[in-house]
Amino acid sequence: MPTVIELAVEAKGVMTEHGKARHNRLRDLQAFHDHAHTYNKNVVAGGILVVNTADVYWSPTRDEGDITEHSDIDRIGEETVELFRNIPLRNDPSDRGGMEGMGVLVVRHDNLDKNPDLPPNAPSSQMTTLVTDDPAPSSGDPLNYSTMIYRLCRSYEDRWT
Repeated sequence: MPTVIELAVEAKGVMTEHGKARHNRLRDLQAFHDHAHTYNKNVVAGGILVVNTADVYWSPTRDEGDITEHSDIDRIGEETVELFRNIPLRNDPSDRGGMEGMGVLVVRHDNLDKNPDLPPNAPSSQMTTLVTDDPAPSSGDPLNYSTMIYRLCRSYEDRWT
């Protein structure tokens, strides 16, 4: 008997270079739900996006001294969250394209504690935190994590139980 995928969730992150990364992740998630629903229109497809709103960030793909500073991260974070409202949400397998659930988590994560040779003039590492105020989607918002879980569970129950 062939395997049937009933639920598929794709997780992506926008940690730095938001201008470029957010558009790439949007395309990734759109391609994901398109592929999932082409495979089987009854598949429950979900997406989770983590958006970093730390003022500074060190990427392990860069030199130790190359720490990115985000001078306007509040605006950038809000624009990034808003961009993902462009992913349509499906309520029924007959609906055209989209995800059954899409969640956005906003964090502040500088990654500085992972830098093996942090320069002496670098900012000190801050504990990673989950952002619950703006620009994070609030309770009841379609992009809120709890709303995403509810939508995925409801869709799964309707289609597969």
